[in-house]
Amino acid sequence: MRIISKFHDYYDVFGNASDSSHIWKRETSSFLPDMNDPFFQDRNWKYSMAHQMDEVLVPVKNANYEHGGLYGCDLDEYRRSLLLFCGEFYPFVRLADAVCWDFDSFTQKIGLKSRKLNHHSMLFKPEDVEKKIRGMFSLDTVLPRFKTMNLRYKCPIILLDIKEMELGPIREHEKGRYCVQFTFNPCLASLDFQKIIPPFDACQQLESYLFNELATQDDPPDEASDVVKRDSHGFDKRSFKAEPGKPKRSRRQHDN
Repeated sequence: MRIISKFHDYYDVFGNASDSSHIWKRETSSFLPDMNDPFFQDRNWKYSMAHQMDEVLVPVKNANYEHGGLYGCDLDEYRRSLLLFCGEFYPFVRLADAVCWDFDSFTQKIGLKSRKLNHHSMLFKPEDVEKKIRGMFSLDTVLPRFKTMNLRYKCPIILLDIKEMELGPIREHEKGRYCVQFTFNPCLASLDFQKIIPPFDACQQLESYLFNELATQDDPPDEASDVVKRDSHGFDKRSFKAEPGKPKRSRRQHDN
């Protein structure tokens, strides 16, 4: 597969610059989809696309509990992102200095064991915090139809994450401050995706998906009807019928 792109990604090394039959023009763009579209909604709000990346709050190391609760300054906020690669979702959490693709790497990176959790808190008991963190790396709330977005947008790689809108301090608590953002064909090297799918496998999967599932099929030629075939040879509807009122001419059989 020949890849034409303005940036280099980690799987490009296995592309074939001389391939003239499989050419992928990799272009990157971002937009805010309409979350009111019925495709993204569900009766159970937990399964709606707008809530797939809800915040998870984790107490800081020296959190100061008052009546089992915490102030905002004693909490760290985390949100997961979702990468849709060739019809399959891969959840991850992006930190300031790392990208975590699983529960263990994330909890180790943020030092969860050293965080001050409260067994008497309604929201921050150790088991409750761990459950919420595990939920960020689970696909239990991702509806099967969301996997069809590669086909819906005719794009093999789609990054789903949260964009914080600049609404100003007066409107900072409004519902529309955080919006779901889609990015087509992002650079996977910047997400350390090679930890999940090696370069050769990624290139092979992309080529197969692009030129099979996403291939634009040309309309097959229409089958010519018997009438069209007859007329194209200079005949008409009376060519193979006896004239009315006249008997069919019989052939005389000759004895050998």
